[in-house]
Formats: sequence, structure tokens, C-alpha cells
Amino acid sequence: MFPKPIGWDALAAIGRFLAFVYTYHYLNWFSKTQVIRWHEVGRARLGVVAGLYVASVALYAIDYRMGIVALYFLSLLHVLLELPLDLRTLVAVTGRFAPA
Repeated sequence: MFPKPIGWDALAAIGRFLAFVYTYHYLNWFSKTQVIRWHEVGRARLGVVAGLYVASVALYAIDYRMGIVALYFLSLLHVLLELPLDLRTLVAVTGRFAPA
């Protein structure tokens, strides 16, 4: 990944950045709860999510490589499908299209 050997300080900086991104991603969901109403999920949708979870674990158990590929695809799909929600949340939180 890196063209030259990197030291401990660079690795620590990368780790801090990734920790920030990971934490921000989950904290950001608190601003979306009213927009997506995840606390009002119906039984059918909850069943689909639970089924996908069980299928993912089973896929890993059957073929680890296939599980990695399938869940990488779902992760990418998650990010792409979340972009319109981010815009909708921005509008709902700020009351306008772009931040001030």
C-alpha cells in the first residue's frame, strides 16, 4: 500500500484517523434516527435483516472467501445507498441544502 517503509508514528496516525472515521460513522447515526425512523422498523423488515445476518454467517462458515466477497459487496452497497440519506439528513438538520 505504501511506496516506502513507514514508521510507527505514521501507523499510529493512520490508526487514529481510522478510529475517528469509524466513531464518526456510528455517532452520525444519532442525527439520522428521526429521519429514517429505525425505531419503527416493521417485523417484515426486521426479519429480512435477521435473515441476511444468518445467511452471512452461514456463508462464512461454508466458504470464507465467498463470505468476504459477498459482504464486501454489501458494504459497498451500504455506502452507496447511504449517500441520499446523508443528503436528506443534512437538509433535515440544517433546514437548507448546503451547510452555512
